[in-house]
Amino acid sequence: MHDYASAARVGGRSNQEDFVVTHPHSTFPGTIVLGVFDGMGGHGKGEVASNAAGSAVSNHFKLSYGRPGLTGLGFVATAMDAASDNVKRIKVAKGTKTPGTTATFGLIEGNKLSVGHIGDGTLWLFRTGVLQKLTIPHHDRFQTNVLTKALPYQPGLFADFFERKLKENDVLLFHTDGLERLSDNELMEALGKISRKELAVGTAARLLAKKADAIGKAKYGGKHDNLSLVLYCHSAKPKA
Repeated sequence: MHDYASAARVGGRSNQEDFVVTHPHSTFPGTIVLGVFDGMGGHGKGEVASNAAGSAVSNHFKLSYGRPGLTGLGFVATAMDAASDNVKRIKVAKGTKTPGTTATFGLIEGNKLSVGHIGDGTLWLFRTGVLQKLTIPHHDRFQTNVLTKALPYQPGLFADFFERKLKENDVLLFHTDGLERLSDNELMEALGKISRKELAVGTAARLLAKKADAIGKAKYGGKHDNLSLVLYCHSAKPKA
């Protein structure tokens, strides 16, 4: 079976503007979509935007995956289009900024990972003791809280798409920007224990979220951002 878990914390905010997708396919064994979506609170209705994007990806997976051209990157690209369109449909009051959201998600088909990414979410790969960041944040070089790309798509600005082959005991970590309070060493320690089967995925997810939340509370006086994460440990021959 797929070994995955998610965790989230509201932080110092009044509501949760992140949305998490963990969706194994009911009729395609070894196939699952995982990802995180972070609504842009400064634009209003951030939680509505992240929900709209994440739900669109999940529904596209449920209803359309496996059709001609809708596997691998073909599926991921069309799922991102569906997410962008769904965010664009959100109705807002006159004079209110259009809601927006980040999106970082992956489709796992057997040993293949196909990724769609826009905004400042992050995807890490831990393999045989090495931690590698697979995504590049789309934010201003000097003002990291200012995004240069997000959903819905803006003219000429699109998401990143790429593929990777997965190996036995690879660990993937998808997270919103709230988890960036943890150091690379802290992430490596937790992901290494998962890869070596010394720590359950669910336990690790809860511990990482709790630790990042505590750091944010101490550093920002209880005014820290939401955080959400998804952890996945790969088996080369999953049963479902």
